[in-house]
Amino acid sequence: MVIVQNEFLRAEFTLWRAELVRLCDQQGREFLWDGNPEVWKGSSPILFPIVGMVPNDHVTIGGRSYSLRQHGFAPSSEFYLIHAEESRCVFQLEASDATRQLYPFDFCLDVAYELIGKTLKMIATVANRSPEVMPYSFGFHPGFRWPLPGAGERLDQFVEFETDESAPIRRPLEGLLDPKEYPSPVTGRRIALRDELFVNGAMMFTDLNSRRLRYGSEYGPYLDVAWRDLPHLGIWSKPMAGYLCIEPWQGFPAPADFAGELRDKPGMLELPPGEERDFEMSITVVDRP
Repeated sequence: MVIVQNEFLRAEFTLWRAELVRLCDQQGREFLWDGNPEVWKGSSPILFPIVGMVPNDHVTIGGRSYSLRQHGFAPSSEFYLIHAEESRCVFQLEASDATRQLYPFDFCLDVAYELIGKTLKMIATVANRSPEVMPYSFGFHPGFRWPLPGAGERLDQFVEFETDESAPIRRPLEGLLDPKEYPSPVTGRRIALRDELFVNGAMMFTDLNSRRLRYGSEYGPYLDVAWRDLPHLGIWSKPMAGYLCIEPWQGFPAPADFAGELRDKPGMLELPPGEERDFEMSITVVDRP
């Protein structure tokens, strides 16, 4: 376990997956899901080089078929700790013979975590060391307690966006992208959280305006969640589960009928040789006066 802390917060990570597994304040309030494997064994996986599923768990790259399971291989890969100090740590995942069997590119993925006051800042850097253009997606996937500690009951909780989100949302269909569009669950910039919202899986905002939201209730602490260069968002739980995932993404599941090259999958980016790109997310614990 890797631990960073400051006078306000403490965060813990697994070395294996560079995954945030605990976020608490110095009062002992726990804000992150505990990873109970009987409900959902994750807590905050890193999604790379795809977000979501692809048909039959296979993609085509350069005319050749490769096996890529949901969210790619980063959620089950061994990262290495390359930097550590009291309030900051950096993990790294590099291409290997094993990853090239799944994804034939020489990449480097650094994930940096830093506590700044009451904020946990996360920056992921994707670098392409290959001689050819590299298609990829990336996403954060933190799961928070539902309800948050000291913020009332489950039905008191809501998500409030920084701006209106009236565009239709998408849903998964057997893990892939349902071709149908669904009415936005947002009313007056808010989603009143209810278990029935998740009977059909995640809510996927593929036409998103906001880059910030607030999660909590009208009283007690709440979380201010912000992100950069991640134009899509998933919000997911299971009915009656004790977590709510707020997932900024670049990318989303493939349509059920998708059969093209990976670079043509909706939501993919292409990184030229020798270049890199950052993705950023921050989680701030806010106490009301």
